[in-house]
This record gives sequence, C-alpha cells and structure tokens, in this order.
Amino acid sequence: MNKVLSEIKSIPGIIGGFFFDSIQGIKASNLPPVFKKENLNKIGNVLDKMYMMSNPGLKDISDLSLYYEESTIIMRRIGKTTSFIILSDPSLNQNLLTMSMNMLADEFKIINTNFETANENKEELVGDVSIVMESLSEEEVINNSPVAGQLQGMQTALLEILGPMATIIFKEAVRDWIQSEEPSGSSIPVLLKILANEINDPGREEKYLTLISPYIENIRDDH
Repeated sequence: MNKVLSEIKSIPGIIGGFFFDSIQGIKASNLPPVFKKENLNKIGNVLDKMYMMSNPGLKDISDLSLYYEESTIIMRRIGKTTSFIILSDPSLNQNLLTMSMNMLADEFKIINTNFETANENKEELVGDVSIVMESLSEEEVINNSPVAGQLQGMQTALLEILGPMATIIFKEAVRDWIQSEEPSGSSIPVLLKILANEINDPGREEKYLTLISPYIENIRDDH
C-alpha cells in the first residue's frame, strides 16, 4: 500500500491519498497530519455510499470525482468494499493520474485480495454492494409521505450545511430513521438526532436547526 501511495503522491498536484474499506475503515494514508483519521473515515463512507448508489445504473463505473474550488477528491474502486481515495489540487492532470493508476492495476489487485482475506475472517462480512440498494423506500418517504414537505425542506437546508454530499447523507439518515420509526411529525426528532451525528459540529448543527425551523416549528426536539 505504501508503494502505491508514494508513487501516486509523486504526481504533481497530488496532496496525498488513503485506502478505505467499508468494513475495516482506513488502512493506510500519506495525507498531511491535518487530515484526521476520523474525518477520512467519514469521507470514505460518503464516497462509498455514492459509489453504491450510482453503480446499479452505471455498471462499468470505477472512478468517482468531486470537484471543489480549492481541491478535488478522486475515488477508484478496487474491490467490493475497498477503495483508493486521492485528494489533489484542481490543476491536477487527470489523464496522467488515470494512466498511473492503470499501471498500478496489479498492485491494486494484491491490496484488494488482502482486504478481502481479512474481511472473510470477520463474523459479519458485507456481501455484494447490491444489498445496500435492496430498498428505495426512503425516496418514497421523502417525496410522498405525510411529512414529505418537511423532509424536502430539511434536505434542502442540509445542502447549505454539508454541501454536495448532503443529499446522499440525508437519504441515508432517512433510511436509518424509517427502520425504527414510523415517518411522522412526532418522530422527526429521532431523524434530527441521526442528522446531528452526521453533522458532528455544534455550530453547524445550530445553524441547521435555525434553517429548518419553518418546517418543524410545531415539533418539539428534545435532543
């Protein structure tokens, strides 16, 4: 893994990268110390969800890229649960990076095999990524349930707090919510607790509550 990380980081514009497995989490990184392991795991989880949501409709997808004003995040899927994730400057030569990663294909296969072997020893192995897509009921809840108007407003407000990943995060939160609660106004405080864990920042959480207050003004939140 360190060999791959070193070779990729030698490309002009690359800040660093890390290997992420949806079961094991972060396994190796050469990003600067400012990038904490906890935050990298969050990035890995979000990109993993994005990949799994897009893969059923785009069978051949292997790379995902997110473009921001000051940086770019690139993910290459190397196995069922394993990804290689890179942070770079926007000026990065994408063609050079793609060529370099293609040349490391054999290394990626070895790394993925090691991850899969470790995962097989765990009691609960995450199987085919399609299990995550077995239900789209959160879409129906957001669009057609009695609280659809409130949920859509909450989702829009989350975009202002978490940026382009907010839609995916919100859908996952709704999915977790409806697994234990009936989607109704009285149970929205439970959804808010799930979202608070995703936001994970008191200041941004307070701003989010302010933004959604018109949609939940009749709901008491005891979180």
